[in-house]
Amino acid sequence: MTAARWASMAEPVRRPLGTVSSRILKGVKTDGLPKRPVGDYAIIQFQTRFALPADTIETVMLVRERTGWFVAGYTIVPDVKP
Repeated sequence: MTAARWASMAEPVRRPLGTVSSRILKGVKTDGLPKRPVGDYAIIQFQTRFALPADTIETVMLVRERTGWFVAGYTIVPDVKP
């Protein structure tokens, strides 16, 4: 996926949330994904504060292919605190 395509796909999801006011790295996971060898992917999570809703968790999944790393998925969910 090219950077331009990534931006065009993410923009309609993120636009309604407003401006990002902060983004903190929560963690990176590279193991435990079914049917994927360790190191062939990375799941990166951020605690992100948008204008609306205030706190969310952004998850980006990257997959390593022969020519480099590529975005395979992106989600935004509310950060529900216990």
